[in-house]
Amino acid sequence: MGVLGALPLAAAMLGAVGACGQAPAPAVAAPAYDVVSIRVNHSGTDDSGIDCDLRICRTENVSLKSMIASAYGVREALVTGLPAWAEALRLDIQAKILDADDAALKKMTDREREALFVPVLEDRFHLKVHTELKTLPDYELVVAKEGPKLKPAAAQDGGKGSSMSSRGGRGGKTELTAKDVLMPTFAKFLDRELDRPVQDKTGLTRTYDFTLKWQSEAGLLAASASDDTGQSIFAAVQDQLGLKLKPSKGPVETLVVDHVEMVGEN
Repeated sequence: MGVLGALPLAAAMLGAVGACGQAPAPAVAAPAYDVVSIRVNHSGTDDSGIDCDLRICRTENVSLKSMIASAYGVREALVTGLPAWAEALRLDIQAKILDADDAALKKMTDREREALFVPVLEDRFHLKVHTELKTLPDYELVVAKEGPKLKPAAAQDGGKGSSMSSRGGRGGKTELTAKDVLMPTFAKFLDRELDRPVQDKTGLTRTYDFTLKWQSEAGLLAASASDDTGQSIFAAVQDQLGLKLKPSKGPVETLVVDHVEMVGEN
């Protein structure tokens, strides 16, 4: 297994200009991966994993395409333009943040942490990308004929205190608990679950508390002859929430890879 290297990456700098008559404030280093080690994984298995804590992130047997999608915050299906070798390439990565304080790191969102890999990919694989809007299949989240079955959240604070947590069970069963959630936020959750864009067209502007239970397609097929069969996510959204996922087409932002290089092993 060859090592692609462990070279320090320059931290991104955020400048702040002082008020009129004052000297500029000193530049503050934004959190960034300072030391990165990348190895090509030759195991040939499909097993993969990601383990991140405050300062260190480790990935094992993760595809380059998956890393690009995660770094830029898009689904893998929306990443195009990769050569065949890049589609198949699997990576073991260990990335460390050295030059940042814990307080700044704790304030980072999951999305901000994912984006830390953008300069890594640009530096180590000479990655260049651009975005394009394409008309692709999507879903519209609308109110079903019978009307919504949603309980308004007690605190209508615009979703500032919103939370969504899901847990899986046997047979592909999943339960989502949502508190103080806006419909566009729920649509984003469905987007990830369905691997297709979901546009909020409900017209509902309040925040809601709800629970949603469904079963994966594979789980439904396996349990089709049993009383333990649940509902598909489509049936559950309509029956339990009074909403509906309507197939449609619309503009979707895709990520196009213009250039990527295989860095020589050493």
